[in-house]
Amino acid sequence: MPALPRNVARFFWTFTALVLLRLLFHAAGPMPGMVEIHPGLAVIPLAAICFGASGIWGAALAAPGADLILQFPFSFTRFAGYGLCGFTSLLVWRGFAPSGAASPSHRMPGTAVRALFAFLCGGFSISLWPALGVSLRGVYPFAFAATFQIFVYAVYFLLFSPIFLNQLQKKVIEVPENPDRAERHGCRLISVLVWLGGFLSLISGILVSGYLYHGWPWVHPPLGHRDGWIIWIAIFPGLLLQGVAIALGIARSRAAAQSPANSRFGSFYLPPIKKG
Repeated sequence: MPALPRNVARFFWTFTALVLLRLLFHAAGPMPGMVEIHPGLAVIPLAAICFGASGIWGAALAAPGADLILQFPFSFTRFAGYGLCGFTSLLVWRGFAPSGAASPSHRMPGTAVRALFAFLCGGFSISLWPALGVSLRGVYPFAFAATFQIFVYAVYFLLFSPIFLNQLQKKVIEVPENPDRAERHGCRLISVLVWLGGFLSLISGILVSGYLYHGWPWVHPPLGHRDGWIIWIAIFPGLLLQGVAIALGIARSRAAAQSPANSRFGSFYLPPIKKG
């Protein structure tokens, strides 16, 4: 299939799957439309890794698409959470691509570790951004919404991990035997910074909301409890770190588009690099 029709098909597959899953499960959460509990959350990183830009945009636009069908107001934080969940997962996945050829029998341990870090990084974004939106509306405190969301995400990832790993085995991105050392370290550094930025922003927000504003769900009924402005100061350093790393990743990705065969990072705009 030509590249354009294939990418369009991947976009609509991701978009349709996530919208349908959200519609099916939208009433299952503690507050429909605010905190989500559908399994599509854990599918976003897989779609991004397998489909690249098509999967990321399909996931990001599925958020306002489902909002429109459910007659909910547009949520920028949910849109950002869906999109960054896919994008950061892809950055981490490609940033730790193995060097040189490897037989399938030796790929599984490395693939499992890469998948764990990539899916965790996506989980930070899908938990952070929608929880910020919920907190801003004064529905739930950030600590409650974020911890609930990351728990749901982790449960679905563990349930579907055998299927995910089977699919990711087919998407192993390798690089030449002798890649540029500075390029290898630069790509890994970007992946580490993206991961750390997401983790620090999420954990800082949860701790401030929980301890400073008593937003833990077991302290008192959380519905209608609003966090204060200090939570923004808490999450800002992590968001800044991740934002800078993402900007570096996009710049490196665009450079790789000129000569993708020489880059271990690959390109966000091109299909994954396949070798062997």
